[in-house]
Amino acid sequence: MDIIELAREAGLQVLLDARIGTVTYHSVAGSLTALQRFADAVEAATRERPPRLHDVVGRRARLPHRIPCKVIGRRPRPARPHSNAASPRGRAT
Repeated sequence: MDIIELAREAGLQVLLDARIGTVTYHSVAGSLTALQRFADAVEAATRERPPRLHDVVGRRARLPHRIPCKVIGRRPRPARPHSNAASPRGRAT
């Protein structure tokens, strides 16, 4: 679905504001009836396209970004003791 083309077909005025590198910035202006036609066109276009796997499955079915160490079988790192007595800053003069 090309949203810029849908806006033009609905009667909205699409203006090119800037092009910085590969990113293009547009402004859209028009009447409320043109905005309603655009909303109807977007709704019709989303009804016609098949649902994506992401929409059907949802976010909860995906694996977590981090797998806990217990699942992988690694041992967690032991905590290092930190003593300020050994450092020169920790001693009173």
